[in-house]
Amino acid sequence: MRRFLLLALALVNIATPALGQPEPSRIFAFLVACGDYDPSELKAVPFTLPEMNQFRDVLINSGVPAKNVIYLHDKTDQPGRLIPNRANILREYRLLLERLRPQDSLIVALSGHGVQFKTDATGYFCPLDAKLVGRDAKKTLVPLAGDDGLVTLLEQAKAERKLVLVNACRDDPAADAALAAQKFEFRNDYNEEAPKGTVIVFACGKGQRSYFYPGTEMRFDRRSRSLFMYHLTKAWDGEYSWPRPEAYEKARQGGGEMPQRRKVTLDHVLTETLERVESDAIKDFRNNQIPLVKKSFSGSWLLVPEYETRDTAQTAKELAPKITKAIIAKQGSAQFRVAVFAPGDEKGRVTVKNANSSLSLQGELINQLMQIGKGKFFVLDRAGLTREFLASQVDPAGINADDPKGSANLLAKVGIDVAILTGFDINRKSVDVPVVLVFGDGSATNLDGVTQTFPPGITHPSGRFSVDILMQKPGGEWAPIPIVAEFPGRTPLYAEIPRDIKLNSKQAAYKIRIKNHGKPIIRYENDKDRSRLYSVAVQIDGVNSMFQKRPDGSIGPFLGHARNASHWIISGPNDLIVADSSSPGGFRLQKSTGPGHSIIEIPGFQKDDNVADEFIFVNGRDSLASTLGVTSSIGIITVTFFSEDLPGDQLPRRLDFAEVGRGGADFGTRPGDPVANPVFTVSPKMKAEIAEEWQIFYRQEGSLPFAKGISIYESDRKR
Repeated sequence: MRRFLLLALALVNIATPALGQPEPSRIFAFLVACGDYDPSELKAVPFTLPEMNQFRDVLINSGVPAKNVIYLHDKTDQPGRLIPNRANILREYRLLLERLRPQDSLIVALSGHGVQFKTDATGYFCPLDAKLVGRDAKKTLVPLAGDDGLVTLLEQAKAERKLVLVNACRDDPAADAALAAQKFEFRNDYNEEAPKGTVIVFACGKGQRSYFYPGTEMRFDRRSRSLFMYHLTKAWDGEYSWPRPEAYEKARQGGGEMPQRRKVTLDHVLTETLERVESDAIKDFRNNQIPLVKKSFSGSWLLVPEYETRDTAQTAKELAPKITKAIIAKQGSAQFRVAVFAPGDEKGRVTVKNANSSLSLQGELINQLMQIGKGKFFVLDRAGLTREFLASQVDPAGINADDPKGSANLLAKVGIDVAILTGFDINRKSVDVPVVLVFGDGSATNLDGVTQTFPPGITHPSGRFSVDILMQKPGGEWAPIPIVAEFPGRTPLYAEIPRDIKLNSKQAAYKIRIKNHGKPIIRYENDKDRSRLYSVAVQIDGVNSMFQKRPDGSIGPFLGHARNASHWIISGPNDLIVADSSSPGGFRLQKSTGPGHSIIEIPGFQKDDNVADEFIFVNGRDSLASTLGVTSSIGIITVTFFSEDLPGDQLPRRLDFAEVGRGGADFGTRPGDPVANPVFTVSPKMKAEIAEEWQIFYRQEGSLPFAKGISIYESDRKR
């Protein structure tokens, strides 16, 4: 199947133009991130690598082929070629410029230190081997203009459109905000001019500094991010293309047409970035930072292609009739069994990066086929599919379109007559979703797919909430274990379980603590936002933390969407929820400075109004989810927040894109001994959409997919 997908994409992307037709335009990116400088010359710059990684991902999502991105940075696995020293930067830059054709576009982004000596008219970018003292110091720097100047070299580049982004302030390298180690005589005139067809954007103007947020910033997604690149990346990713709430309100009151989402053009990105950087510099740093734009380019530059908007439900609704027609034509009127497999990436894998879209499309397609195929064929649901393969001891990874006969043999062992295989490339926001049907006789049929555009995902943790996993120390004290990410402000999140605990024992018991800090604002603005209630669905390995009434009428573990699960309620700071049958919703808020407000601790699976069964870490096969036949989310704690619907709420803001994932850990959670945990039921008016969602992958120490994680909280655990 995967070769089919790759071939389809290749035919679209690299088709040879017909004789006499112009060659297609291409887009390239040249990225440089320097942070680990020689401490005797320059201080380290903590944000360059993670934020340039994020910008690279946004470029690829917007349509820049990964193979066209030349990326030099400190942590490269090709140090001989791509470590960002002066020689490598100039060599790779020249090689790329020589490849460019007139119809091509080029994006250059530099992040690190910059300097401009008092005696020079041009500035320099500081590569990793930069030196600021000595007779030959300038020979270690990369000039922007003049001989070997990156901007000057663009004059000979054939590409019709060129964008240069420079996040390297040169005001005073000795100052903390400029992140340099010594005091020198510098200037920052920014005299470089843009060659024809070029736009140059400097992160700040003359006499200004380029500011960055510290690792203690309350807004999680801004931690260790430079102000300029934070807003530039958001704008490029389409975050600021959605109309602001006040624009909707103005149209509603005036009776005019509702504003539409704007296209992501260069002009739009620059306008949004400049306005937001200037505004936030005053609010957050009490200083001016106004990006400087030098432009010798006319016309419009569409940075992100426009696609038809559709979600997985729409995709499944369009695919299901095609699939039904094809399989009935092949199988006839006799009853048969159908299995829908989760779509994978270009290698057929369901990964941390694509699992949310993959499992969503699989579930929607199962639902559609169940409705259409009722009385004609039987469709296994996801839990049933898992049980069948486990019982048959067949590895589902062996089912693929590359080997239909071998796949048919495996399907026969499971008792499946037709396998439905789909796929997509999650690195783009819009791709073809091809379909391959593998039949029990060893034949395969390719169907025309549809174009899938993935809708906005859930937010990164905003800073309004904190989520902790508490374990008991030898002295009996409950303390949080580390929750880390690979880079500041990024998902996925990982909880590091101590390696020395004994699984399936009292020592492996844990609690989940959630705190509401009352700010920042999430999605809705309101004068009473600090006191806003939030309902919280907490799911362990895909199982809700509260037992509840199921479709058959029994009370027990619930598997399903967080929206349909029973929720916990958390108040804002200094508001205590008190049961009151005479008040709307069965409760009232009481001001309190003592314990019990804005924090909930969940000790286990809540079985009724008085008792919970402790959370116990166990081997994955012994987890509650595994006994229920659902293994796709084992090893994940999902915390989903829904906000109270307050009078006067403004229209919602668009959510950030986030990476979400799939389980598959070697251990999970089971219910343990009962513990007292009295609760009562309330019914506040809540909004239907998700306000924020956390996914925490819990793994034992040494089992993370990266060498060392960065805590998402301050080291002293202050919020």
